[in-house]
Amino acid sequence: MVWEHNIPRDRKNNVVAPANFIHWREMQRSFEDLAAVGLTLTVTVTGGCEPEELRMQAVSESFFRLLGVRPALGRVFTPGSRSPPAIR
Repeated sequence: MVWEHNIPRDRKNNVVAPANFIHWREMQRSFEDLAAVGLTLTVTVTGGCEPEELRMQAVSESFFRLLGVRPALGRVFTPGSRSPPAIR
């Protein structure tokens, strides 16, 4: 796990800025790939019967492949699924 060190605030485990993650992924030569994991959020899912609150965590497209697992439900990401869903 890699964090950024926010020196002015002395935060050693600061979340990585998305642009820095993309840059690191493009420039690194030591790993097969890098994956990013976002903060856990609570979202409300609608469209079925009753709205339901679920915990959600955003991950980059290489997340499941790097772990060697498949999602419990749904499918892995495809090149066209890079845009995040609308969160309301």
